Amino acid sequence: MLPREARESVGEVNCLASPAARLDKVRKRFGYRDVLRGISLEIPRGGCFVLTGPNGAGKSTLVRILSTQWSFAEGTVEVLGSNVKREPARVRSRLGIVLHESFLRRELTLEENLHFAAALFSIPRSDQDERIARLLDTFGLTRRRRDTVGTFSQGMIKRASLARSLLNEPELWILDEPFSGLDPAGQELLAKVIGDFHQEGGNRTVVLVTHQLEIGRSLATGSAQITDGRVSHLSLAGLALSSHSGAPGEEAEG
Repeated sequence: MLPREARESVGEVNCLASPAARLDKVRKRFGYRDVLRGISLEIPRGGCFVLTGPNGAGKSTLVRILSTQWSFAEGTVEVLGSNVKREPARVRSRLGIVLHESFLRRELTLEENLHFAAALFSIPRSDQDERIARLLDTFGLTRRRRDTVGTFSQGMIKRASLARSLLNEPELWILDEPFSGLDPAGQELLAKVIGDFHQEGGNRTVVLVTHQLEIGRSLATGSAQITDGRVSHLSLAGLALSSHSGAPGEEAEG
């Protein structure tokens, strides 16, 4: 048997080498319709992994399962080494999530929303002010921090949701159509933040669902195209595309 120090070292290496997420024969059904059809996929740790595909292909369903928002009928899902069914709270604590809907409360100011979210993440009060100020500055929201979210435009709500999702300094950032609703300046800013997130954060990983293929191509370090609930194309270096990649627009459920 290896000495204790060697076993601990091997364990650390295996943790770093393990994928950010692994799906094995995952099936998700809505009524009589299979949305994910026994899908298997491994998302490497580190970098920006892009999911593309036509509307209704199963991309949003896949990321909701990864983020523990939705259950699934068959298969196994592991995120950052944890089984999402056995350890959902542990998984959620290590994620940043931006989905189609906002988690912000419209009657609260932006600053109040962020403090509320920070408390849910169990971030010490002594750390909250610095983190919130930094994220407000990053997303150009400092001047609006005392305004109620109900007065925000769609683009401002998206920026605020992005700031909220980074409060807990996640290891895995899951983004479902984050460029939707942003103006060109906002899209350029978000692309930079995504690049900085995984390039400066060691083994931090982004999972990005987008129909903005040019932006996806510029960010992708790996990708999968989802078609009819299965992986139809896979690339571990850049964007995987076929002639059925789908047109820009919001994805229908599934």
